[in-house]
Amino acid sequence: MSIELNYFLARFMQDVPAQDGIPTVAQYENAVQDAVAAFNDRHGTKKLHSFSTVSGQAVYALPDDYWGLIHMEPFFKQPGNVMITADGLVPLMSGSYIGDETYLVDGLTLTIDPTPAYALPRRLWYRGGHVLSEVDGVSVYPSMTERTASIIYVKAQANAWRIICGQISRNKAWKYQMGDVMIDKTKVGDALKGWVADLDTEFDERVTKLIGPLGGLG
Repeated sequence: MSIELNYFLARFMQDVPAQDGIPTVAQYENAVQDAVAAFNDRHGTKKLHSFSTVSGQAVYALPDDYWGLIHMEPFFKQPGNVMITADGLVPLMSGSYIGDETYLVDGLTLTIDPTPAYALPRRLWYRGGHVLSEVDGVSVYPSMTERTASIIYVKAQANAWRIICGQISRNKAWKYQMGDVMIDKTKVGDALKGWVADLDTEFDERVTKLIGPLGGLG
């Protein structure tokens, strides 16, 4: 299952259409991506990443959908300069230091301290989120379901309305009107405290219902 970015943009055209070019296409896309990030902060999927350490290399790339470290598979050293791993016994070169490791994450980069002095298959479990990808020239969220997309769209609408309210605040001569809905400089506060806040609340409630009482890992 996957959801195209255009799924959200098409719904925006119906529910929050642009007026005088506001919101722009880029602003709509940012509204969606910010909503996806808000969802990822609350709910993720437990995933496994396998990689191999290289002697003398401390820095390793993490998957594009990495959203947080859950657990790094441990290993143990026994007398005889042999390492015990999930894959079996691994002989170590004389002088190889094996001790407690610290894992530092900066964006999508993992740093292992101290720097590994061995080549070894490693596994880590991480919290995976939804990340926009290009598939055959189309921008999609590869593993997103329609249920998840419908929850995210609620937050995306709130973000789009905030863009409109921000434009009105900066340009007091501009107003937004769609059918019976009209926002001008006198109604920005009411909009933000009214249906925009209601959309934020609906998003929070639907995410809470989705993740249940045990937390946000699917």
